[in-house]
Amino acid sequence: VCGFCNASINWLLSRDSQGKLRFAPLQGVTAGELLPTKDRESLASMVLWTPAGMYRQTSAVVRILWILGGVWAVLGTALWLV
Repeated sequence: VCGFCNASINWLLSRDSQGKLRFAPLQGVTAGELLPTKDRESLASMVLWTPAGMYRQTSAVVRILWILGGVWAVLGTALWLV
């Protein structure tokens, strides 16, 4: 639905060499089962669900960069400090 979201997912997929990330649209069945209604209705936010917890917006971006590892993890740490 969102061009920016599509581009972001494509960017992440091209850098996720270990296949650690999985994606689901906020309007889909998987998100409906895992996320509260509030998160599914706010389509202007990124949500990361892990067994350890749920992260939104910048926290989600930082943790995704940490998952990617390498230079991306360093960038994520710098972003977190800012």
